[in-house]
Amino acid sequence: MQVWRCVAEVVEAEEKRLEQGLFDELVTIKKKALQRLINRTAFAASNTRTKVVRTTEGNSLQLYNDIRLELEKTKITAVATDGIRLALAEEYASVPQSLQGQGFQVKADKLKLVPKIVESQKLKLAFTNQFTNQFMIAASNDDLIALRLSEKDFPPYKERLPQEFVREEEISKDKLGAWLKKNSSKGVNYNSKYLLQATKIIRDKKIIIKISPANTLLVEANNFKYYLMPIIQPKGD
Repeated sequence: MQVWRCVAEVVEAEEKRLEQGLFDELVTIKKKALQRLINRTAFAASNTRTKVVRTTEGNSLQLYNDIRLELEKTKITAVATDGIRLALAEEYASVPQSLQGQGFQVKADKLKLVPKIVESQKLKLAFTNQFTNQFMIAASNDDLIALRLSEKDFPPYKERLPQEFVREEEISKDKLGAWLKKNSSKGVNYNSKYLLQATKIIRDKKIIIKISPANTLLVEANNFKYYLMPIIQPKGD
C-alpha cells in the first residue's frame, strides 16, 4: 500500500497504525460520488487565507475555507460557505451506526486531492482522533491518504438558512439572468460571478429558483442547493 502524507505530523510509526488498526468503522462511498460532492461545494468555500473581512457597511464577515461532511445512514452531505454564499450537496454512502449524525470539516483544497490520488473507484473513509490531531483517512486497496481535520467551528448554517420564500419558480438554467432581472426587488442585486459558478456545475436543464423575504436567493437542482446573499444598494445611490 502506498501512503500519501498531507500533514507532517503523520510520521512513519503512525502510518503503520493507520494501515493496521484504524478501519473498524468505515464510511464507503464511490469515488465519482465524492468527486461530485467536492465539485458542487468547494467553489463556495473561501479561497483566501484571510479569516475576517470588512463589508461595505463596516461589519465584520467571517470567511471559511472548509468543506463540512455530515454523515447519515445512507448519505453524506457536503456543505461549504464563504460567509456570503453556501453550497450544499448530497450523495449516497454507507455509514456505520457509530458515525451517523456526526460532522467533520476538511480544508477544501486538501479534500480535492483525495480523488486525484486514490485510484480505486470505491473509497473507504475513516475518522480518528487517536493522534494529537484529528484525521480523515481515505483508503483503497492500493492507496491511503491522511488529511488533518479542521479544528475551526463551522457556522450554524441550518439556523440561518431561510425557511420561507416569497417567490418560487422552475425555469431553464440558461434563463436565470433574465428571471432575476425580472423578479428582483429594486435596489437588490446578486453577484453575477457567483451565480455563474453555481450554474456551471449544475447538470440539470431545469432549476428551481426561490427568493426569501430578505432577498436571499436559493437555486435548487438534483441533490444540490445554493444560497446566495443579495447585494443591497445603499439608498440614494
